[in-house]
Order: sequence, then structure tokens, then C-alpha cells
Amino acid sequence: MGTLSGNPNAIHLLEVNQDNLNKIDCDALSTNHNALKLLEANKDKIHWFWFSSNPSIFEINYNTLK
Repeated sequence: MGTLSGNPNAIHLLEVNQDNLNKIDCDALSTNHNALKLLEANKDKIHWFWFSSNPSIFEINYNTLK
């Protein structure tokens, strides 16, 4: 996603501006792999559909899947 909220390198900017969370694109934030702490602190802002595609929430053991 092309927003600041989806940029993994911009998470520090979002964290210091949590008081303006209503201005943060929570769809994009939910896919940001560096946003887990921010999302954990604001669970009501998680967009669960997009969060399920966040690569940081799952660790797949491909050997077990075989």
C-alpha cells in the first residue's frame, strides 16, 4: 500500500502520533509488519481482513506442512 501507515520504515512516526490514530489508515497499518506493537495497543483499530495477510503474525513451518 502506498500510504505512510503501510510503510514499515515509518512506524516510529506513527507511534509518536498515536493520539491522532483516527488520521492513520488502519487498513494499511494492519498489513504493516512493523506495526504489531501499535496494533496490539489499539486492537479496536485492527482491520482483521488485512491483518490476516500481515506476514509478521504467522510463522509457517513448511517441514510440518510436508
